[in-house]
Amino acid sequence: GVGAAVSGRTSFGGPSAPREGALAEAEERAAALADIKALKQLAVDFAHPEVGVETSDPSTFGRNYFGRPSAGEYEEEDVDAERDDVLADAAALKKLAADYARPEKPVE
Repeated sequence: GVGAAVSGRTSFGGPSAPREGALAEAEERAAALADIKALKQLAVDFAHPEVGVETSDPSTFGRNYFGRPSAGEYEEEDVDAERDDVLADAAALKKLAADYARPEKPVE
């Protein structure tokens, strides 16, 4: 057997002992914080479109053909016709609502 004078201390369960998997948790935490930082930057970029985009590639460029002064207003004919139909429906509904709100008004 073991004598009464034999004693031992475990350093694996103490508060200063490194936890199992601490390295993996630290790497996962660092990856999560990097994702959070990237999402925050994306939110700032989305909320403030007036802030320009910075790039280090000199061959990268872009051009907006829709906002230049020579670009005319462009709408397709079917969009114009559909808008006219929607406005006519809205006018008819407005007249119907006015007639409903005033029952004393004669029927035309």
